[in-house]
Amino acid sequence: MDPELARIKRRLDSGDSRVRELAADELSDLTQIWTPAADHTDLAHLAITHLAAETDAAVQEALANVISGIPQDLPLNDLAPLLPALATLNLSAVEYLLPILGATGDPSVEPILNGFLPHKHEPIRHAAQNGLAELRHRLT
Repeated sequence: MDPELARIKRRLDSGDSRVRELAADELSDLTQIWTPAADHTDLAHLAITHLAAETDAAVQEALANVISGIPQDLPLNDLAPLLPALATLNLSAVEYLLPILGATGDPSVEPILNGFLPHKHEPIRHAAQNGLAELRHRLT
């Protein structure tokens, strides 16, 4: 693992949510400064695995922001650890993630996205609609 990512991983493992949020912000910064051609696999894996287990709402949102900033499409297999967590993530994190699921182009995410269409919060419904539109675009 890249030494910078290893340092950030140690901070993401902190018991202090403020330290974890700052570490997530550092990961987000890396998505901005790394070239789009760079391999973001380790960075994506780090954000995804920590988001799947994170309980603090601010850290969840920061990690979801990292995932949305990765300049390459992620396959559903990479995002799979997040699927069981979608029901417990804060709304901002879910709003980030639904279009990313659609961008996988994997037809198996359609029922997941459809499940969010009747959500009581309009931004979540809109994100699910965007995810479905992106999925349909990629499947045609």
